[in-house]
Amino acid sequence: MSFFFAALLAFSPFPFSRAKSSTSRNNRFQPVKSTDEKRFTSEVRRASSSKSGAHAESDSEAGAAGSSEPAREESQALAHRQNNRDERLPRLEKKPPSRQRIELLLGNLKLFLASRALCVFMANLLAMYVLLCVFESVVWLHLERLHCPRSIVGLATTCQTIVEYPLFFYSKQILKRYTHRQLFLIAHASLLLRLVLLVALGYSGFMFLIIPIQLLHGLSFGVNWLASCEYVQHIAPPHITASAQSAISTTSVIASALGTYLWGVVYERHNSLSFLVATAVELVVFLSILFLVPSLGVASATSAPASESSGVEMVRLESGKSQA
Repeated sequence: MSFFFAALLAFSPFPFSRAKSSTSRNNRFQPVKSTDEKRFTSEVRRASSSKSGAHAESDSEAGAAGSSEPAREESQALAHRQNNRDERLPRLEKKPPSRQRIELLLGNLKLFLASRALCVFMANLLAMYVLLCVFESVVWLHLERLHCPRSIVGLATTCQTIVEYPLFFYSKQILKRYTHRQLFLIAHASLLLRLVLLVALGYSGFMFLIIPIQLLHGLSFGVNWLASCEYVQHIAPPHITASAQSAISTTSVIASALGTYLWGVVYERHNSLSFLVATAVELVVFLSILFLVPSLGVASATSAPASESSGVEMVRLESGKSQA
């Protein structure tokens, strides 16, 4: 019976028996290594691998040293040339752009405050635009209370706009014929006449007076604006003329906001009596310019050099900024 099972396993068609037999067959022809031989073989392999790794590391270090040596020499030569150029050039203090702008702005503001002519001019501009706000806001509220027709309001607005065109068209001839002081006085006289007519409109209720009132807008606002833009070119230092023009626009915006709020409060409390208050204020301003401030509109020859001497630092700042 045991012989029968042995023969069955030997001649079995199943794969495990073949694999087992093939494995035993292959192992049968392989030589058997002893423990000493295995140990010797592993030591040889370890020694050869360490030797090859050491050779690879030495080759990589030599290559890196050879490639970095020209780059190091080139960087040293470049640094040497940069040091020589820095020694030849004048040393300028490098400042961040934001700090330069702040210093330039503060310097220009200092020049504005140091010039008496500019301060007087800005005060005149502020007073003019605050008083002009009476005609920009309060007049239309009063006409609405008088139930003025929309056609008269539209006609008055058209007259207010049209009268400015010939004035600016002939601005060159006007500036040649009249001085800046004469133009400022004409503007204030026209504004005073407008306010007197406005007082008459407030107490009489005659709505058609708004037409001549708005026709005088060109002589009050237009002449003042024309004289201001030209006058500031003469009294401002040459390097801050653009800042002076910007100061005119900024002052007009601030004065308009202040005047609109101020005359709105006065008109709400005193109604048409606010026109009389505005007339009294303009009369005081006009007489002050006429008798107490003779320097307004007169470009002195000594103002520009003084401003230039005080603005040397601003020129240095601008030159440093351009070079940076």
